[in-house]
Amino acid sequence: MKPLLASQLISALSIPKKGIASYIDGKYAKAMARETQISIINAQKFVISDELLIQATKLSYLKPKE
Repeated sequence: MKPLLASQLISALSIPKKGIASYIDGKYAKAMARETQISIINAQKFVISDELLIQATKLSYLKPKE
């Protein structure tokens, strides 16, 4: 994972209502978003498989269901 992608994830988690599709606000959801942010910031190394990148690209073209 490039540092730019990690920065985008951290940014999306800082305002999850805007950064995460289908996010449901709540006390526990906010705590989990904060915990995930901290985990990403403290991570030493990111490893993403090619298959994950392919799936993420395919999913990025789909329209979210509401």
